[in-house]
Amino acid sequence: MKIASHISARLKIIILITYIHISVCLVASYVQAGGQGSERQYPIPGHGVLKLDVPESWVDRIDQPPNDLPPTIIFSPPSGESFKILITAMWSPTDDEDFNKPSKIKSGMERRGLTLLPKAEETELKLQELKGPSCRGYCFSLTDKAPKPGEYKYMTQGELGLGDLILTFTILTREKNPEVTLEAKKMLQGAGQKLPPQNNEKKDAGHPDEESGRNRGANGS
Repeated sequence: MKIASHISARLKIIILITYIHISVCLVASYVQAGGQGSERQYPIPGHGVLKLDVPESWVDRIDQPPNDLPPTIIFSPPSGESFKILITAMWSPTDDEDFNKPSKIKSGMERRGLTLLPKAEETELKLQELKGPSCRGYCFSLTDKAPKPGEYKYMTQGELGLGDLILTFTILTREKNPEVTLEAKKMLQGAGQKLPPQNNEKKDAGHPDEESGRNRGANGS
């Protein structure tokens, strides 16, 4: 009876340790992925507000150049430098309504990717289409053959047409981390734009091209 009681006690301890270990791993995975998201809004000079559903733990900052040039939003982990995500919201200086059409974005991303391919471990460029309720675009992923000290080895780069904007983005990681990349893509696919009143009036008076990233979903309130 004493032996059985001793074994039972040890078994309970083993189960408890295993439970704690699994819980810690789940929490670590949750934090690394960013956790639950919440909406954050970023002002875009002359083009309203960019809305992104950002993972709770991600730290953000805005690099806003002078003279109301396109801003860059930068995301990073709460500590360390395991990843960096950069999103630049650009617009057409000539009000070209077709500048963010998916076909133009696709050809531009192909050219950019082929330029970077010789320095990558990959031998073929694979474009991935990204679509959301209010946006559409393309991206590719490449692995740096020989990153310099401090540089990131893995990169995903792309563009999305959203309202009257193009979101140019780069996702950088030191290790293959599909969770961070997937979270970033999910955030981008859910992007929305709230236009200022004068832009809304101008836009409502026209007939948006169905192929472009300019659809009425970009006017989320």
